[in-house]
Amino acid sequence: MFIKQFCPLGTIYEINSILLTSLLQACAYSRSSDMNAFEDILLNNMFLFGCTGHCLIVSPNFWTLMIDLVTDFYEYGWGQSFHFANRFHDETLAESIQRHESYLALKMNLKAGDKVLDLDCDVGGSLRRIAHLTGTHVTDITISDY
Repeated sequence: MFIKQFCPLGTIYEINSILLTSLLQACAYSRSSDMNAFEDILLNNMFLFGCTGHCLIVSPNFWTLMIDLVTDFYEYGWGQSFHFANRFHDETLAESIQRHESYLALKMNLKAGDKVLDLDCDVGGSLRRIAHLTGTHVTDITISDY
């Protein structure tokens, strides 16, 4: 279903279908009725955030499937922490991310026993590390069971 209005979840625009065709073929996700209903749209369109356009309303199962798909690729590239950090010359990406998470823990002035809520935590790697460093209790909430 399409709605012509601002859509906070994302909008769709036409792109070269080869980009998404190769991406979908690379993943061995089981097919569901939700996936079948939107496959043609996904092969020709991509979600863009913060734009005005035709809003695509999808079922929660379909949206979760897409998040799980993207999460697999993010974990392949970044591990459990989905963010970037500046890198020193002799530092690996993983080391720079761990250093950045340690810096965030210091700047948040967290102490043992504090409670932290992480909304849309992806897989929660960053805050798990911060909890380990500081002794805080972390609650992660996300829309995916991933």
